[in-house]
Amino acid sequence: MRVCLFDDVAGGHHSGYVKHLARAATARNHTVYVAGPEQLVGERWLQTAGTPHRRIIAGRRTVREVIRWCDREAIDMVLNLYLDKEIWSWAPGPRWIGSTAHVLHHTHQYLDRNDGWAGVRTRLARRRLERWLEGGDRVIVHTPHALETMRSFLPEHGVRLLGYPVVMPSSHMHADSVNHRELVFLGYARTEKGLRHVIEALQWLPAGVGLTVVGKQDPRTRSALVSMDHQSRVRWIDRPVADDEYADRLCRAGLAILPYERSFGWKGGASGVLLEALAHGTPVVTTTALAPQLPPEYQGAVVVEPEDPKALAGGISFALEHLPRLLTAAKQQGPSFVASDHSFDAYLEGLLSPP
Repeated sequence: MRVCLFDDVAGGHHSGYVKHLARAATARNHTVYVAGPEQLVGERWLQTAGTPHRRIIAGRRTVREVIRWCDREAIDMVLNLYLDKEIWSWAPGPRWIGSTAHVLHHTHQYLDRNDGWAGVRTRLARRRLERWLEGGDRVIVHTPHALETMRSFLPEHGVRLLGYPVVMPSSHMHADSVNHRELVFLGYARTEKGLRHVIEALQWLPAGVGLTVVGKQDPRTRSALVSMDHQSRVRWIDRPVADDEYADRLCRAGLAILPYERSFGWKGGASGVLLEALAHGTPVVTTTALAPQLPPEYQGAVVVEPEDPKALAGGISFALEHLPRLLTAAKQQGPSFVASDHSFDAYLEGLLSPP
């Protein structure tokens, strides 16, 4: 099969997401084409500009270029890996692609609860999805909440739930290499990820407990968060981090802290950081916003109410007190769950299989 992977977002987790999907497809003897800003070694590549969110004219130009390329190359299947940003760029009328699977990461924008212009946009987006599914396309989502949202207006057979994929680590660190007093927050500190709540929670934690924030940040966001750190207990690794260092930071920390707000769960997004922590067997303190994404009966996490720094501090204190038990459970349950439910091979099979 000739498969095109299309994602015109540059950087962040998108590069690895596309790269590992391409590897999985190549391993299954598919001919792989990639349309995006970054070239992957060994794949047929159409370079596209990274399109800012909702820049309709620029996005439409990119989409038309990709469609023409897929037509010339006789592509059998397009995996449109970030539809949320591109939906307004897909012009009405005939398309020249045999079959397409559209991956949605932020399904809140399809909820029919908006008035005014926002409501009009929502209804237009919903109708566009309905037309595509009538033509044989499929929609892919990553969480049960997103599945419920999309099936509220789309036919059940056209929407599929697939666990967001992550790569299993090649090895795991031993428990004696863990710094039991270090908390780690990984990734970009968007508002709904709640980093400010854990910084505020530090005031109720023992003096020896510190927080490391790993990943490139927006300067204004970091400045506002630094101003909250009155005790200078936050260490910033504010730069792009290679996969090996990312894994090392995660494995050496006593706890991965994911203080996500309610809005994250409402948006239907999946947390790749949570899955990375599970894959590495790192204990987690998180909120009820992410609890549905934990393995059933998981014993390697502490869950608290979101947007409550004092409750978060209590959860972290409890986790630190019971860390050996949490670490043992995380090592036993986390990697096996990710291997069985979140592999790139299984994800690709779900994307390519017919409705």
